[in-house]
Amino acid sequence: MLYRVFKLLPLLALVLVQACSCEDIDLFGGSATVTFPPDPSCTYNNPHAQYDETIPELCDGNDNNCDCLAKPPEEQDSNDDGTRCGYGDDGVDEGCECWPSGKGYSVSWASSKQRCWLDEEGKELGTLEEHTTETGGLVGECLYGDQTCRELPEGGSQWGAWNDGPDRTGGTADDEWTAGGCLGAVGPATELCDGRDNNCDAHVDEGLKRMCWSGASNPDGTPQDWLVFNSPMNPETPCRTGIELCEDGRWSGCLNEELPTMEVCDSVDNDCDGVVDDDPVGQGDQCGLTDVGVCNYGSLYCDGSDLLCNGPETPQVEQCDNLDNDCDGAVDEDLIRPCESACGSGFESCRFGYWESCNAPEPQEEVCDAEDNDCDGQVDEGLECACPPEYLGMLLPCQSNPQLMCGTGFMECVCVDDECSTTAFTDCMAMCAYEEQRQQGCDPTGGAPAAEECNAWDDDCDQIVDEGLVSRCYTGPPGTENVGECTGGQALCQRGRWGNDVGGVFVDGYCQGEVLPIEETCNRLDDDCDGDIDEDLDAHDKVDMVFAIDRSGSMCNKIRTLRAAIEPYVLEFANSPHRFALVNIPGAGPRHLPDVQVNLTDSLTFAAAMAQLSCNFWNEEPQYDAVESIAVNSLGLTFRDDAWPMVVVMTDEHAQSYRQPPLTAADVRAAITPCTLGNCEVDDTLEVFAIVPQYSTSQWCAPANIAQECYRLYAGIDSGTVRSYLDEIFSDVCR
Repeated sequence: MLYRVFKLLPLLALVLVQACSCEDIDLFGGSATVTFPPDPSCTYNNPHAQYDETIPELCDGNDNNCDCLAKPPEEQDSNDDGTRCGYGDDGVDEGCECWPSGKGYSVSWASSKQRCWLDEEGKELGTLEEHTTETGGLVGECLYGDQTCRELPEGGSQWGAWNDGPDRTGGTADDEWTAGGCLGAVGPATELCDGRDNNCDAHVDEGLKRMCWSGASNPDGTPQDWLVFNSPMNPETPCRTGIELCEDGRWSGCLNEELPTMEVCDSVDNDCDGVVDDDPVGQGDQCGLTDVGVCNYGSLYCDGSDLLCNGPETPQVEQCDNLDNDCDGAVDEDLIRPCESACGSGFESCRFGYWESCNAPEPQEEVCDAEDNDCDGQVDEGLECACPPEYLGMLLPCQSNPQLMCGTGFMECVCVDDECSTTAFTDCMAMCAYEEQRQQGCDPTGGAPAAEECNAWDDDCDQIVDEGLVSRCYTGPPGTENVGECTGGQALCQRGRWGNDVGGVFVDGYCQGEVLPIEETCNRLDDDCDGDIDEDLDAHDKVDMVFAIDRSGSMCNKIRTLRAAIEPYVLEFANSPHRFALVNIPGAGPRHLPDVQVNLTDSLTFAAAMAQLSCNFWNEEPQYDAVESIAVNSLGLTFRDDAWPMVVVMTDEHAQSYRQPPLTAADVRAAITPCTLGNCEVDDTLEVFAIVPQYSTSQWCAPANIAQECYRLYAGIDSGTVRSYLDEIFSDVCR
């Protein structure tokens, strides 16, 4: 062991000399003056330090410039603590006066460092208290920096920071000193959308928003036609830039933007080019019903609110002119008009532009049959013929005597011989000849005036036949007159016949003004006159209609169209027994699941709510959740037990669910079949109709079969098209 100690002594001596001398000493007989080498004290903070009094002393308990180590070894421990050039020795921390200043920052004297804040550099970043917690810690992304204490060449000391030059050791000759500098501090910065508190105000991403635009842009990124569609001078132009909000370090979708759409005829600059109704969709398209017959197509033009058809030739009432006036491919078809002959009235038809083929009875040759065959008002006149035996003693009206001015004339069937083997009619005589006391001298021009009757005779002797005779008439089934809409009319007497004039021709039996029973229709009237209104129709006489409308941000440019279609439509149901409800997709609750905006109410109240309809800017579209919630009535809709439920879903997105676990199409089908709402029966399915984009119809109508029918919702759709959808959807609903 002693051998090992003696063997190490020369090496230990060399180490001590190198650690305690500013000169290199040749232990083997020689010496030379050289640059003072690094020593443990110097290398503690700076491996490149050497004896150089120009190097500033740091207040760290180390001999930074090695001036203590340059002294003789016996002077390197001036405080007799057994440590050379350590704390308290001359040449260590000389001139240092930096001590904790009471600012509240942490200070380690041993390292001559203290925490610092950017205010020390005079930056306008607010007071420290604005960015610290109650315990003194900095909030957000802000960090304290470090300051170092150093000896000043002119004496004294100072807190500051080295710029930490190439050697990155701080306090060497190649560093630059900044008085009061604060190295490594991070101060408040502009808040960024990154999920961090950049401005150190204890709030993350607060108040961050930016303009956004998903439409066509200029090369510099600004929206095309910016000045056009953002100008207050263009209120007809609906396009507007949107806004993005920062949420959880991410920018939301573009909210409230109104993108250009296809130009339609509605007094609005839909495509946002600064011109209203310039070449709207459909303008110039063919219009009209047909080009058959006298008809021709026209072309559509915009009048500022609607597309109107210019120049069409439309079907007219068919006329007897050898033309196809009603444009159905047939000429003069089914045209008839009343006609008459001496024997009565009938109808004639039109052929090749002319009226022909009157079917009124024509006079025939008079024969002995007790009938007026030639329709001259006389029976068997000019014929010597027997009257039928069954007519013996009977009086038959006649008008053969031109002098017969008052009262009806009659002729009698009498026996010509005593055996009555031959019979004949007497001459036409005035009625006075057949009074109880037969007056053989009766003046046929006399007779007693009587009340005028419809008999083709001048009963009241005023030389006018059948004048002023009006009779109430009704030709409908017994028991229907004055029931419901059915009422009687009136008939006029002419030449002993009741009827009315039609187109200048008297028609027998025509009851003018009567209303007869017709097939019952949905009009709140008793059309068939059976005492019941709108009965036995293939329609729902009381319906609870639920509109489930997607009000997310992507629907903002379609909400106005839906509102313009639905609001006037439901007003047509005023004073009806039908009720309407509005379900929001999405709602405002947890996970934005659907909720009720307007519960089942009357059409006027619902229309007022629809007038205020707008998008709610959420990004979720839980359509499956909405239909299932309606079907099981978890939303608390006030369905009536005696009303038929119907649902219309309107969305521009794929069907989604935000339930946990999410609903599928099969789940929704199971909820609507069977229908358990209102007056649904055992085998009924809840009637659901979907107005959706083309790409999502398969989710609703095939193969899912949730909706009975799907209708297309597309960019630029107009309210008239949506209205036609509603007319078809509710075609079985009696208004």
